[in-house]
Amino acid sequence: MIVILISNASKKQIKSERFDQKSKITQMKIKLIKLIIILVFVNPISGKDWIISPNNNAQEEIQEALILAEPGDQVLLSKGIYTLDHGLSLDVDNVSIIVQACMNYFRF
Repeated sequence: MIVILISNASKKQIKSERFDQKSKITQMKIKLIKLIIILVFVNPISGKDWIISPNNNAQEEIQEALILAEPGDQVLLSKGIYTLDHGLSLDVDNVSIIVQACMNYFRF
């Protein structure tokens, strides 16, 4: 037969450890809620996608997208050949320009 004696000091220590564990879990829950709020309300991925395809007005469409773009937006250029007669300008930070590439354009 095994007898385990727990003193009042040990009981207080066990209660204290349980309280600490609950406190840590509560703190983790609060941090998780804060992270979710940040991801939902400050997510830069939630920007608008401006999809441009090669055509006779592509330069104007690209420039219009760059003018109207806001932080977090993406300007997506579909694969193809774009003929640009002059430069483009972008005055907004955090705008991505993504070009869809196709390897069969490069023949060796």
